Amino acid sequence: MSPIEKIMEERFRVFHDFGWNVVQQCRFGPYIADFWIEVPKFGVAVVVECDGHTYHDRTDKQADHDRRRDRYFLRAGIPTIRLSSTDIFARPDKCEREVVETINALCENIHRVIVANDEQAPCDGKDSCGCWMFDPETDVP
Repeated sequence: MSPIEKIMEERFRVFHDFGWNVVQQCRFGPYIADFWIEVPKFGVAVVVECDGHTYHDRTDKQADHDRRRDRYFLRAGIPTIRLSSTDIFARPDKCEREVVETINALCENIHRVIVANDEQAPCDGKDSCGCWMFDPETDVP
């Protein structure tokens, strides 16, 4: 595991306490994601890639590979969040916030579909219930 992955692994540990699954070096098809983060309650997942300058986007070939990989995940309904080593070293909290906000938005969209289809909602059915939300700055397990 790279130093930047170690920093984010530490930031992501608390996700487990809120029912989010975090898997490091997760194989998905022909690719291995740095992190696979899933909210089973809503069937939502994202891939998080920690891009260091020594490997990612160093060459046109690597940039093409990363784009193919991102499209592969997206076709499976799994967006990729790319975090740069510069951002991770300077502001790991900002990187964590970006991941949380993306996952919260995806869960909110699923929540709205459940409520709109009048299916058995995992909460009281109010759009503002926040049942999927996790805020790393204020929530303590």
